[in-house]
Amino acid sequence: MTYYLTIVFLLIDPVYLSILSSFVGGGDMNGIVLIIPELAARLVFGVIVIMNSFVIIKYVAPLYRKAFLHKSKHRQTCEVLSK
Repeated sequence: MTYYLTIVFLLIDPVYLSILSSFVGGGDMNGIVLIIPELAARLVFGVIVIMNSFVIIKYVAPLYRKAFLHKSKHRQTCEVLSK
């Protein structure tokens, strides 16, 4: 479960701040525009989404896949041994 939460939280906030906040309005972007212009903030968060997506696809997903396959094989071995 925490594996999936990691992926969700790496993507959901930057996606909201770069794209969705213009349709939903307000929220965090109101405070951010007090510091930097809105377009700059959207671009920065867009870059963060791209970088996080790359990290997830290149590094996180293969590690999760490997961990789950190992856990699945271990579980099957335990079930066979317990019979």
